[in-house]
Amino acid sequence: MLVKEELLSYFIKGYIHIGKKDYLFFHNLDKFLHEGKNITSKQNDLFNKLIVKYQRQLQKQNFDIKFLLDLNWKTKVVPTDPELLVAKINLIDNSLVVKTPYNKKFSSAISNKSLRTNSFTWDKTNKCYVAPFTTTNFSYAYKKVQECFPSYRLCTNLQQIIDEVEGLNDKIWCPTLVERNKLFYILAVNENLYNQIKNFDVRTDLNSLYALSKFGIKINSSILNSDILTNFLNKREVLVNYQEAETILQNLHIMGINKVYVHSNSNNFLKNSTNYILEQLKKYGISFQFLKTSFDNNEVVPNSLTIKFSKSMLTHSNIVTDKVLIVANDTPIEVF
Repeated sequence: MLVKEELLSYFIKGYIHIGKKDYLFFHNLDKFLHEGKNITSKQNDLFNKLIVKYQRQLQKQNFDIKFLLDLNWKTKVVPTDPELLVAKINLIDNSLVVKTPYNKKFSSAISNKSLRTNSFTWDKTNKCYVAPFTTTNFSYAYKKVQECFPSYRLCTNLQQIIDEVEGLNDKIWCPTLVERNKLFYILAVNENLYNQIKNFDVRTDLNSLYALSKFGIKINSSILNSDILTNFLNKREVLVNYQEAETILQNLHIMGINKVYVHSNSNNFLKNSTNYILEQLKKYGISFQFLKTSFDNNEVVPNSLTIKFSKSMLTHSNIVTDKVLIVANDTPIEVF
C-alpha cells in the first residue's frame, strides 16, 4: 500500500466493518477523487481520525497504524477554505436551508425523526438539510448549530428575527407575551402550545391575559402598569400583603374568576388580615365558600381562586383551583 487512495479503496471494499456514516464519508471522498477534485486538509484530518478509530480491525489485518497515518495522497491536498467550516442557515423561498461541515452530533440530531419538533430532510443533490420555515424548525436548527459548531452564520432575514427577539429580552425560556412597536408577540412557543393558542385573539384586557396565563404563558412586565397583577397572572401561588390584595380582588370579575374558596382561620394573629379580606370580598360582590375538610378525590375547579393566610396553612380539601392567593399579615407585633 503506497498511497492513501489505496487505503480508501480498501475501506470501501468492506474488508473491515465500518459504520454507516463513516462509510458514507469514504464513498463521498472516493466520488470527489473520481471527479478530479483535490483533497482538503479537513478531509485529510477526518480520514486520519477514522484510521485511528478502526485501528484494532486494521491491526488484526497486520497493518501498522503509524505507517498508514504517514501515507501521502496521490491527489493534491489543499487548505480547507475557511468558509466551508462555517455552518449556515438560510431562508430561501419560505424554506430553511441548513448547510454545515460534517459533524456527527449535528447529523444525528437533525436527522432524528423521533422528535415531533424535527421536520428536516436531507437534500442529496445540494448536500444540505431543508425544512419548511416555522418558528419551531428555526429554533431547533439554530439551537443545534450553536451546540455543534464554533462558527455559524444566519442570512440577513433570519439574523433580523434573532436580533428582534433578543432585543425583547436577554433570555426568554418560558412562553411570554411581550410588546414591541405596538405589536404583541408570544415568545418561546412550542408546537403543542401553538396548536392550542393559534386562533386566540391576543388582547391586553385582564380577561384575555388571565386566559393566556392558564396556558402557562407569562405576561411581560411592560404589558400592565401593575406589578401586583402581573405577579398574580404569572404564578399559580402568589404571596401578597393583605392590604395589597385589594388590587387583585377588585379585578377578579374582570379576569373571569367566579369561584373563590377561603381557608378558615382560627389564629388570632391572622384575624386582622382574614377580616380585611372577607370585607373586600363582600365590598366587590364576590361570593365565596369556606373550604371544608375532605379526603375525597381532587376536584379541579376552573376559573377559581383559593385564599389562605399562611404558606404553612394546611387544609385537607379536595378542591384544586387555578390560583392560590397567600395573604400575609406583615403588621409588626408590638412587644411591651
